[in-house]
Amino acid sequence: MVGLQTKTAGLAQRTMPISTMKTAPAQDLVGRWRIGLWLSYGLIGLGIAVQVFWLSPQPWPGSMNGPVRFLFDTHDIGVYFRSSAWAVGGGTLYRDVPSEYPLAANLIFGSVRFLASLVMAPDRQEWGFTLIWILCGMAVLVGCLRLAIRESRDGVPLVWLLPAVIYFAALRFDIYPAFTLLLAIAAMRRQRLLRSAGWLGVAIALKGFALFLVPCMAVYVFHLAGIRKALIFSVVCLVPHTTMSLATLLFSGIDGLLTSYLFHAKRSFNGESLWDGMSLRFLVRWFPGLPALLTIGFSIGAACLRPRSFDRLIDACLVAVVGFTVSTVFYSPQFCLWILAIASFSERQRILFVVYGLCFVTYFYFPVSFDIAWNGGSRIPLEIAVTTVSLLRLLLIVTALRRTPTAVPTSS
Repeated sequence: MVGLQTKTAGLAQRTMPISTMKTAPAQDLVGRWRIGLWLSYGLIGLGIAVQVFWLSPQPWPGSMNGPVRFLFDTHDIGVYFRSSAWAVGGGTLYRDVPSEYPLAANLIFGSVRFLASLVMAPDRQEWGFTLIWILCGMAVLVGCLRLAIRESRDGVPLVWLLPAVIYFAALRFDIYPAFTLLLAIAAMRRQRLLRSAGWLGVAIALKGFALFLVPCMAVYVFHLAGIRKALIFSVVCLVPHTTMSLATLLFSGIDGLLTSYLFHAKRSFNGESLWDGMSLRFLVRWFPGLPALLTIGFSIGAACLRPRSFDRLIDACLVAVVGFTVSTVFYSPQFCLWILAIASFSERQRILFVVYGLCFVTYFYFPVSFDIAWNGGSRIPLEIAVTTVSLLRLLLIVTALRRTPTAVPTSS
């Protein structure tokens, strides 16, 4: 009788609507998250006030020669703008217009550039591009927030409102693959396998990191629907990237096709990776192939977790993506968007707590401590921030690898 009741309860949970299956973290935790949210914006407001009213009228302290970019950063948007010249007659992409991004990303850049050319004079197109870019990024962030409200535990949408998330959504390209990854995982939760594969394929075409999710997600599909569906899922995931690669080969040749790959293959230490934060560069000097080996190892290791439940799939996806970020010799602060996109579906309070901490600290890593060091100030805040972000990512992997205990039903 107890066994029958357990099976009935399990069936009821599987057939329950998604919105009713969400569980809330402890209210005191959500309260602390709200306090942290307001605290972060309070500190930013204080920093801006100090910078504007106290530091601006006089020389910068020490050897600093510039302000902290609390609200706006033109560097990456400038890269996107220059990469989009092909959309307004500037030549052939990759041949005449250099770009470090794949074709799918350049289609987004080109669309924004074309819109800017319609509303701005040629000498002011960069301003128009910047404004449209920020508006589009905010629109995509709203989409992410709506998905988080619908799909995630109560309190998770607060993480999407942290300063780092809003900052990089407005000023970085990574909000687009993060959004498509959200859509892919949401479709997988509803067992819409082809839709999930399609969105994951778009994420792969936009940013290659998503490729390392295919093994663990394919294993999950195998347990869910069999080997045939798993193979179909894997093939569909690769279709958008393959199509874009063939198109690039046709219009720009093999050199154009390899441009973005070679750029990332040649990237070296940027002072912000885990290897830098943990003083482990010497290992890469001894074993140059170690980062690539670890990246592949984390992806295969995530698949070896053999996720059979959706919750365990989220754990495996975190291992694959966070493993990618700790393995590479470079790290960028906007990578937190990738991690948050996956963690938004987690039911584990510890994982959500670590991700909240990661996103909270990221803003004070970049732009705050980065700009202090970049402008000639002390490097100590940056070193502390890089080490903290590195430790949080390692903690996230360890937490995801640990299995949560399963409650065993007992008879009364």
